Amino acid sequence: MSPFPFRALAPNTQKYKNASITWAQEESKNAGGWSFVEPRFRAHLKDINHTEREISYAGRPACASVSTGYSS
Repeated sequence: MSPFPFRALAPNTQKYKNASITWAQEESKNAGGWSFVEPRFRAHLKDINHTEREISYAGRPACASVSTGYSS
């Protein structure tokens, strides 16, 4: 993820202008790559004048624990 692949994203984000953009991860929201990717992807969309597009998150909510556990 670092350095962020701005140039590699450009052809696809420009080609598929109507596609929704979703970041998916198994880790909780505060443990995976979302916090690193989200601002960079928004900057990329701004740079290519796609300011109306959004990037959404699909994954577990933020959590203090890195695993879900088993209460029984």
